[in-house]
Amino acid sequence: MTALSSSVHLHARPETKEQLLRFFTEVRGVNVAAAAKAYIRSPDPMYAVTFSNGAILSVVFAQDALSDRQAQRGAWFELRANDAEALQERRRRSGSKEWFTRTPRVFYTQAPGGQVLRIVSDWTRER
Repeated sequence: MTALSSSVHLHARPETKEQLLRFFTEVRGVNVAAAAKAYIRSPDPMYAVTFSNGAILSVVFAQDALSDRQAQRGAWFELRANDAEALQERRRRSGSKEWFTRTPRVFYTQAPGGQVLRIVSDWTRER
């Protein structure tokens, strides 16, 4: 059996560091901390974004990271929220780029580092 783990890793440009970390802490309401150096060795600054379900997104800030335009053709991530509408409102106030799809209530946004995120309701709570 093969399964996707609850850890994701990405690169972002150093000039987006403050905006991207603020995007996760203020807009998304998640914990961000400098990654533990004990088991991760990187010449570039690395941070760990920890979500309420225990999933971790590690971010390395490196000069050779993708541009915003290039990242639009990279991996897209999905965020589930108990209150997707409230999360969307915080995202709107942050000024991050937004896309709509033809599917109702499906929104995409682009983080300050170029990463594309989909915000959806936590459907597991609706069952």
